[in-house]
Amino acid sequence: MKEGNIQGGLADLRHALAIFESTLSSDAGNDFAFSGAAETYSGMGFADAALAASQNMPSAQRTQHWLEAEAYYNKSLEIWLQMRDRGALARIDADKPEQIAKAIAKRHEGLRLR
Repeated sequence: MKEGNIQGGLADLRHALAIFESTLSSDAGNDFAFSGAAETYSGMGFADAALAASQNMPSAQRTQHWLEAEAYYNKSLEIWLQMRDRGALARIDADKPEQIAKAIAKRHEGLRLR
């Protein structure tokens, strides 16, 4: 995602999340939709973290983006852990919980440095 179009990327991710959530509302056992939602939340966290790293906005806004990034990453991690706990995590996604936990730790560091 290019910095200049992060907001557009977030809009696309919100649209994707709405599709996954709609699918899950009618098919609560759809692991594809769960993993898609987890990836989407992760992408939203990445986008907000990129906005938080921007030096072109006030500190309070950057802090808000760090907090939003962490919330999205936490939601992603929650889904990945639920899938792992019920044995539904695909082999290709086996390291996702660890990747997201590292991203959360990085966000904590970003907040600490503010």
